[in-house]
Amino acid sequence: MAVKLDIIDGNRGRITHDGWEFDRIATVTGLTGDGHARLYEASTVAGMPQLYSVHPSVPFCYLMEKSVESIDSETVQFRLYYKSAQVQLDTIEIGGTLSQGETSKDVYGNRIEVGYKYPADYQLNTALQGQSHWQGGTCTVLLPQHSIIKSRREFYNPSSIAKEYLGAVNSGPWSLDMTAAARTWLCTGIVGRSSDGERTYSVTYSFQYNADTWDLVARFLDPNTGKPPVIFHGSYDAGQPTPDDVQTTWHGNPIKNFNNLGL
Repeated sequence: MAVKLDIIDGNRGRITHDGWEFDRIATVTGLTGDGHARLYEASTVAGMPQLYSVHPSVPFCYLMEKSVESIDSETVQFRLYYKSAQVQLDTIEIGGTLSQGETSKDVYGNRIEVGYKYPADYQLNTALQGQSHWQGGTCTVLLPQHSIIKSRREFYNPSSIAKEYLGAVNSGPWSLDMTAAARTWLCTGIVGRSSDGERTYSVTYSFQYNADTWDLVARFLDPNTGKPPVIFHGSYDAGQPTPDDVQTTWHGNPIKNFNNLGL
């Protein structure tokens, strides 16, 4: 059996806004099977291009369809249909949502405190009669979360990029936010989809913004009250905790240069 490709008779092509389309003609001779068995035998012969293989002369143009018909008892002819990978313009979606969180500060950065003066005839603990006590407070709050979702066509599997950047935060300003402070953008998703035999991928990148950074915050809670200690009410006493003593931050995510994503 032998394959002869690119017979002049029947070769044709056209160009559209989506790129090139080509028909190549391939003839297989020396077949021995009958009916559909002969067609199947011809499709598996060495040298026959396989679906999604690239055109020999035109880059990013792939074999998308093969049709076949018998010429005689030993010969079949294939029409090979090639099509350029569809051009996909980058798309971007920008928006925001509200997410529930907990805070010990108001919108101005002041620590939340609540106080109570026990009545003079308080009986549950007479030592507290007439005394004023303050404690730190925490509140549930709805926090704005700005997001960016960008999609584009790529010519490589995004798996390695996802492993490196998913869950990472930005090291500083980057292409989608040139004024961003470090660690304020979190990469929340990198998803690739291929519909052409993994020749190209439509890859979607998702990012979430947090003006307070994505650093982890650990707070000291008074074991007697279950609340943060009071540190802003009144004057500081000698030995009283400072703000840094009752709250500290940690880097909980890898820090990456998002400019390297080329978005």
